[in-house]
Amino acid sequence: MKDLFNKLNIVIALSIIGTALSAYALMHDGNKNFAYVRTGDLINEFTGMKEARAAYQTKSKSWSSNMDTLGFNFQKALNKFNMESTAMTPEERKKQETNLITQQRMLKDYENEMNRTAKLEEEQMTSGVLNQINSYIDKYGKDNGYDLIFGTNTSGNLLYGNQGMDITTEILQGLNMSYNQNGSINSNDEATKK
Repeated sequence: MKDLFNKLNIVIALSIIGTALSAYALMHDGNKNFAYVRTGDLINEFTGMKEARAAYQTKSKSWSSNMDTLGFNFQKALNKFNMESTAMTPEERKKQETNLITQQRMLKDYENEMNRTAKLEEEQMTSGVLNQINSYIDKYGKDNGYDLIFGTNTSGNLLYGNQGMDITTEILQGLNMSYNQNGSINSNDEATKK
C-alpha cells in the first residue's frame, strides 16, 4: 500500500511538472495570449448554477417531506400494532406483522429510489451547468483571441497567476448577462466580446 502511495505521488508530481513546463514553453512564445479563471468562483457565482441549486433544493425538500410522511405513517402503524397486538388473534397478529414488514420494505425501497434519483438529478444539473459555462468560455476565448484559458481550482493545477491574467470577473459578468437574457447560454451572444 505504501509503495502504491509513493508511486501515485510520483505520478502526480510528474504530471504537475509536465503541465508547468508545457505552460512555461507556451507562455514564452510572444505570439500567444493566455488568461485564467477561478473556476470555483465562476461556478458558485454563476446565476445558472444558483438557480439549478435552488431547484434541486426544492426537489430535495419534497423528497425529504415524502420520506418523513412515510416514516411517520409506518411508526404510527407500528405503535398501534404494539398497543393492540396482545388483544389480537394469532392470525390477526401474523397478518399485521406481514403488513408492517411490507410497509417497512416499501419505505426502504422508496428511500433507495429517492437516493438514486437525487444523485442522478444532481449529476445532470452539474453537467448541464458546466456545459453552459464551458460553451461560453470556449466562445469567449475564440472571440477575444485567447490561445489558452487556464482554470484554477483547489487541486493546484495553477499555483500562481498574475492578477492581470485573471479574467474571472469578465467571464462571470458575460456569462450571467447571457444567462439572464436568454435563460441559458446563447452561442451567438455578442456579450462574449470585450
